[in-house]
Amino acid sequence: MLTEEGVDDPARLASRRCWIADPLDGTSHFVAGLDDFDTFVALTVDGAPVVAVSLQPVTGLMLGATAGRGAWVQSGDGPRRSLVLAPGTPRRIATKAWLGAPDNLPALEAAASALGATLLEATWSLCPRCFVPPSASIDAMVGLSVGRAVDASEWDIAPVDLIVREAGGAATDPRGAPLCYNQPSPSFASGLIIAADPGLHRDLVAALRP
Repeated sequence: MLTEEGVDDPARLASRRCWIADPLDGTSHFVAGLDDFDTFVALTVDGAPVVAVSLQPVTGLMLGATAGRGAWVQSGDGPRRSLVLAPGTPRRIATKAWLGAPDNLPALEAAASALGATLLEATWSLCPRCFVPPSASIDAMVGLSVGRAVDASEWDIAPVDLIVREAGGAATDPRGAPLCYNQPSPSFASGLIIAADPGLHRDLVAALRP
């Protein structure tokens, strides 16, 4: 197991299977008495997430995915339904302080302008529900290291990665390579691009290419 709240055991590196968990993603919002926090759990096999679940405890909103079998969403005790993401108009791209802002803002502003998109400096958590229609808050979240390192860890990203991809989106590093998990250093310091629309993701990779 790899978790933000526990001592890392290097023995996990010898296993093909690793559970990755973040019991409280969005700690500052929890402390402030807000509902913008989640519990994340994902199972990775050979470095790739194969099962993922995200739960917003206050509202009971749960999202999940299984590799190759799609994604789903369930609100409280309501029925579980298939989750399919839809691109927004206009395109909304976001980043955060722990994803490289404000140092990365000039590069992202140039990319957003070239793509006819709006750039937001997000105050909310990066979570799968950010992308869920009809009330999606963003179309893409970008972590980009430009002077300031990206402080994203595997437990922050694994469930978002799989759920977004299984719902029709895309998630990679800034060069378009798959994100790899259960690594010796559980950090995505070079950055990431997660988008509800594969076309927007492809355009961002091209626009941000060094």
